[in-house]
Amino acid sequence: MCHIANKVYNYIFISNTDFANGKLTGAHRRFIELVKGAAKKTKVLVVSNVIPQLLNEECVDNITFIYLDSRRYAFLPHHIETLIKLAYKLKLIKHINYNHAIAFGPVQTIAYWLAGYHNIVSLFRENLIGYSIACNGNKYRELYSRIQELIAVRVSEKIIVQCNDDKQKLIERTEKYCKTIIKKIRVQINNCNVSWMKKENNHKAVSNDTPAILFVGDFSSIRKGHQLLLPAVAKLLDEGIKCVLYVCGDGKSKNEWQDRYKSYKQIVFCGYVKTGDYLTNCDFMIVPSLIDSCPNTVLEALNAGIAVYGANTGGIPELLVNQEFMFNPDIDSIYFFLKKVIINKLYINDAVLQKKNRDKLFFDWADKLLGNIT
Repeated sequence: MCHIANKVYNYIFISNTDFANGKLTGAHRRFIELVKGAAKKTKVLVVSNVIPQLLNEECVDNITFIYLDSRRYAFLPHHIETLIKLAYKLKLIKHINYNHAIAFGPVQTIAYWLAGYHNIVSLFRENLIGYSIACNGNKYRELYSRIQELIAVRVSEKIIVQCNDDKQKLIERTEKYCKTIIKKIRVQINNCNVSWMKKENNHKAVSNDTPAILFVGDFSSIRKGHQLLLPAVAKLLDEGIKCVLYVCGDGKSKNEWQDRYKSYKQIVFCGYVKTGDYLTNCDFMIVPSLIDSCPNTVLEALNAGIAVYGANTGGIPELLVNQEFMFNPDIDSIYFFLKKVIINKLYINDAVLQKKNRDKLFFDWADKLLGNIT
């Protein structure tokens, strides 16, 4: 512990994620991207299980790892268990020298606070209350989320969100309890040229009459909109409109939905896959989220050069900009929107039109985000 105390770290990062299991979401990859970006310039401390993706990086010499057990125990709710683990570990190493304590969400913020840390910078990666309501509508969970969010807002020195919609919603909910929220909060949108996204220049739009559509989403909740998309596409297929839908993603209800649509051979359930393996083989992506702050799926499609269409919710309008690329998140709207896109083959020209939006999203995300911190 002595060698840790004698160093000065510009940033502390903490995470309870099991990075070794390989099934990483966009948020997990963003965490790794940010740690790498910071470590290229300065010394950082990472409280986590060891992150395999960082071990072969040139910047690893600037990273000090403090091991955190990422195993789950059945007798505590996940959020409470995470909070206790992180706070306890942080308390053990409290007397280190650091400038900024970085939190990826309110649970980590509260863990820092309970352990007596200061200069906490909270990266709110979602509209916490909006996501909670969209996922299940559980009133007790919503109340817990509101208390969690309010504590995190009050104890944070700075707060960084992903889109203006999240900023406005957070201010509306917390301003009367935290008068300084407007001074604390910043917006930093995601980029589409991060290390895990390969820029695909060899994509070719199919010229036949059966476009391939890509959907990527987690079946653990309804937030990503699979319950809207699947019946809309089934209705198109019942009418004889030709298309193939690749459904990529896993989760507790995936098998149930797969069984429900097993008679539709043009709806292909792929399970957990690397999105990049499908991007160049599809003609367009659809993102029918009930709410989403700054979905990496949109950015991955833009980066690959295929058209992408999304619901006009959360931060999606800030990425797609033009209303012609968006729809309301309901079955009928998605059905009529897809019907127009497929019949008129709009996805071919739309991919070209969206290139301007994509070009604006090429920047050093970690550098900009860290600039907002300091």
